[in-house]
Amino acid sequence: QDATFVPAKETKSTVSATMTMRTTLPKNIKDPNLQQMLDAAPDDSHSEILTCLEKIDDWDFDVFALQEHTKGGSLFMVSYCLFFKYGLVQHFNIDTNVLINWCAAIESGYHENQYHNSTHAADVTQILHYILFPGGMHN
Repeated sequence: QDATFVPAKETKSTVSATMTMRTTLPKNIKDPNLQQMLDAAPDDSHSEILTCLEKIDDWDFDVFALQEHTKGGSLFMVSYCLFFKYGLVQHFNIDTNVLINWCAAIESGYHENQYHNSTHAADVTQILHYILFPGGMHN
């Protein structure tokens, strides 16, 4: 599958009845649930979350910023995005509600400690993705 991450066209999402927020959805993550998750994200963090995810193919991906903007959901977002990025959802016909619940369960299973926590797992997941595909090790 394509391992590049290119921003897509701008879309509008209604955050509330009175406020409309402009976001840029990742081009190769074609899932309406991503927009729903962004709408459910805390505060006005949509653009910050997308800015973090646009760098998922880069060595300098900032997992700590993603963790902050998602209020503790970096492993969820990294896992969810990579499932779509690699076409696993489409290929295996994975129900998105099952994927959402699975990602949430994995993240919630991590204990709060100084090192082996869900932020560390998100960091390891992203860097493994980087080494294998954008870094070229899969060849």
